[in-house]
Amino acid sequence: MDEDDRLEAVDDVLEILETTADRSLTPEDVQALKRAVFEDHDTFTRVLYSDRSYFVIGSYGDEEETRLAAVQDVLDERRSNDHAFLMKEVPEFTANFALKFHVLVRRADTVVGVFEHNRGGHEWEAGALSNPPLREKTWALKRAYGDREAEYAAFDAMIAHFFELLDEEGRLFEWSTETELRERTESIP
Repeated sequence: MDEDDRLEAVDDVLEILETTADRSLTPEDVQALKRAVFEDHDTFTRVLYSDRSYFVIGSYGDEEETRLAAVQDVLDERRSNDHAFLMKEVPEFTANFALKFHVLVRRADTVVGVFEHNRGGHEWEAGALSNPPLREKTWALKRAYGDREAEYAAFDAMIAHFFELLDEEGRLFEWSTETELRERTESIP
């Protein structure tokens, strides 16, 4: 990727930030974005310019993060120029979590949610992804708990509705073990 491509990437991301932000971008915001694209260009430009990019979202608890990494590995191993990434791997180009999330969701070809519970912001992420056109590129890998009481303890009605929408569209897979999680991940295009 040459300098012109990087400048184009900065312009593309600035456009998303400007249409999503509830305030004007400061010169510091623009500089942070330029640093992310030019100085830590390998990580950020792979997100922007892979043949197919997968944004893997979910909980960053110790146990849950190992499963996020497993999903990322499965998706990364498919083709040489595919790139699966976690939000924490992308350099900070804004201090606002919501803006960063929206930029990455819009730039990714596919969003893959690994949902084990709705603690830790998943409800907010599901709400942001529930409306077309973002939902149309979202897949959910939902942990199955085996009984209704455990299911209700893990997921409330708001996120359950999101799962229903994805299930109706054929983009929800349930899993119980890490082996099943990897197998279900293989079904995501």
